[in-house]
Amino acid sequence: MVDIVSSSSASRALFHADCAQTIGKIPFTVSDLGIDLASIVGHKFYAPKGVACLYRRPDVLITRNSFGAGHENGVRPGTENIILITALAAALTSAISDQETNAAHMRRCRDLLYEELKVIVEAKGCELLVNGSLDTCLPNTLNCAIRQAKTGAFISGGR
Repeated sequence: MVDIVSSSSASRALFHADCAQTIGKIPFTVSDLGIDLASIVGHKFYAPKGVACLYRRPDVLITRNSFGAGHENGVRPGTENIILITALAAALTSAISDQETNAAHMRRCRDLLYEELKVIVEAKGCELLVNGSLDTCLPNTLNCAIRQAKTGAFISGGR
């Protein structure tokens, strides 16, 4: 991602990262990535549904798209939901403090799922292919494809 951010910086384009899947699973800092904006969604790390956060680098200006009261330094109207924000902060603190242990557990579960799927797929005379790399993907993510020796072999149960 750092290479992509570097190329966007050269063109003066702002770079937004959707960190919903990343937060609490692998360590990162917005300064190391060099991103301008980042969003996280609370329910991805056990905060209540409906609360999210947008990081904005201090020198990045955001033009308002809603009008009303001047909350959030004039960026958006509305009153902050302090209870949900506090719950988001508590869940984030917990997710980050247990991140290494949780990531190792998710990685073991993912790898076990891969091995079990591989046995099932190969028993049908097909091949299970990992899209990408298990070494560089998120610990909770498995993206696979099934290569069939014969069209419909996996679905029909034939060989």
